[in-house]
Formats: sequence, C-alpha cells, structure tokens
Amino acid sequence: MRPPPRHAITRSAVIAALLATTLSPAARAESPPADPSGQSEAPRPASNPEQVREIRRALRAQWPAAVERGALPAAEQALARLVRFAPEDELAWLNLMRVQLAQSKVKAAEESLRSAVERGWSDLRRVAADPRLQPLRERELGRQLLATAQAIGRASAEL
Repeated sequence: MRPPPRHAITRSAVIAALLATTLSPAARAESPPADPSGQSEAPRPASNPEQVREIRRALRAQWPAAVERGALPAAEQALARLVRFAPEDELAWLNLMRVQLAQSKVKAAEESLRSAVERGWSDLRRVAADPRLQPLRERELGRQLLATAQAIGRASAEL
C-alpha cells in the first residue's frame, strides 16, 4: 500500500490544528450529531467502485430536484442520505447546511458547517461573500467555524 501524498498529510494536519486552536473549548465540546436526518442506520457501503459511483450519482441527483420543487424538507432528507453514504463529501455537507439555513434551522446548519470544515471545506469566496451565511455569522460557533474555514484556505494556499 502506498503512503498518502505529502500534501494530503499536510492539509489534514493543518485542518486538525486550526480546528483545535480556533474553536473555543465549549465549541469543541459540542459534538455534531452522528446523523443529521435523525436516522441511526447508515446505508451499507458498496464494495464495487462503479456501484459506489452510481449510488453517489443517484443521491446527488435527488436534492436539486427537490429544491427546484420547493420541497426543502425532501432536499434535506436527500442530502442527509448522501452524507450518511459519503461522509467525507465536504460539498454535500455544505449543501446540507444551505438547505438547513433556507429552512431557518441555524443550529443544524452550524453542525453541517462544522462537518464541512472538518472535511476540509475552505472556499474563501463563499465564506466572504455568501449572504446566505449571515445567520451563521450572527452566532459564536458559526463565526468561529467560518473563521476556521478562512484560515484553512489561507494555510492551504501557502502549501
């Protein structure tokens, strides 16, 4: 088995260090829910890589259609299934956060943002410019997480 590329180790170390140093002790003590949908069982992972891609593709296709129909609870459920199946998918966590914010579920959105940041999300343009993130900027944990995402982005750019 080949070791991971050096930059992957460095990026993971940067993320862990920034999360540990920028979040307050109270924020670190709060653990995110294991499953944002409230369901306890995660889908069983497929062993065939092609099957995994197909499942992800199907899950990713569900939530935008629900948003277009205005069915935000259905979009949230579809994204919750996606993050249970692919918890490493930082963009799925970010999209879950957006759908939760659209429903005024700020605390749940904060937890989804935490998961996105823990998985490496650090898009500085979105952090600085997205007006939909305003409810998170008004909360202490949200401000800390957004600042952490910015710090991760700056540190990653320097690698």
